[in-house]
Amino acid sequence: MPRSKKEQKDRLELVLAEISCDNCRTGLIEHLQKLPGVKNVKVSLAKKRVAIGFEPEQTSRQEIEKLLVALGYSL
Repeated sequence: MPRSKKEQKDRLELVLAEISCDNCRTGLIEHLQKLPGVKNVKVSLAKKRVAIGFEPEQTSRQEIEKLLVALGYSL
């Protein structure tokens, strides 16, 4: 399955192949919500997709991706 990225000014959507369980979902939400400026996080286990709403003035796509890689996800 190709990994896709969709980004708007204040929204990032990523496919993360390693998402597999409720613990993944909970951990992603908890860690991402700790980043300054992250407004909301939605995780779909079925689609292996995470959607992140954020304030670009407070955090960047690069910071979000850096955190995901640190948590062990491939982008």
